Amino acid sequence: TVKSLLREGRDPGWSWRINTALRLLLAFFLVLPLAWWFARALAQPIRSFSKGVDRVGREPGVAPVEVRGPSEIRLAAQAVNDMQARLQRYLNERTGVVGAIAHDLRTPLARLRFHLNDAPEAVRCRGEGEIAEMEAMIAATMDFVQHETRPRT
Repeated sequence: TVKSLLREGRDPGWSWRINTALRLLLAFFLVLPLAWWFARALAQPIRSFSKGVDRVGREPGVAPVEVRGPSEIRLAAQAVNDMQARLQRYLNERTGVVGAIAHDLRTPLARLRFHLNDAPEAVRCRGEGEIAEMEAMIAATMDFVQHETRPRT
């Protein structure tokens, strides 16, 4: 006790320091869970936004990022959604152009095949081999276009 400490000649401020340290330690352990909960609540919209953006980067056709949280997060989420829509339009246009080019190449190949009928046997065999290779590339391109334009579920 304080009286026994004073009798022994110890510093009376020592008791006060111990009590203050214990109270600070108690306050720290009482405030720590509240601070932890508050920090998690503040960081949750950022974590959610981060996961949504990561999904957009990995899967271009994924649903848009959820627009919620503080105004800065909502603005960033909306910007990501706008970017995703622009990229999807660009990919659709590019795929359409590739499909149109592949489709249009079939006509000149048909004409070349027709012209090869009058060519000598050696030239006709080599030409038909080249045309078959080009038709295989066109078929692979058309398969790619069909796969890319098919709705995803």
